[in-house]
Amino acid sequence: MIRAIYSCRRGAQQVEYILLIGCVVLIAILAFRKFGFQVREKVDRQTETVMSDD
Repeated sequence: MIRAIYSCRRGAQQVEYILLIGCVVLIAILAFRKFGFQVREKVDRQTETVMSDD
């Protein structure tokens, strides 16, 4: 029974996927914090440009 528990890799693979997803989310949050305001400014400027062309 103990050998069966140690030989099962399904749980380990699941933990690896969860860690990978966590890293991707962390990178996305950090990128948004760093560039979020700049992106928002550019989108607002483009919106103003499009709205003024009417």
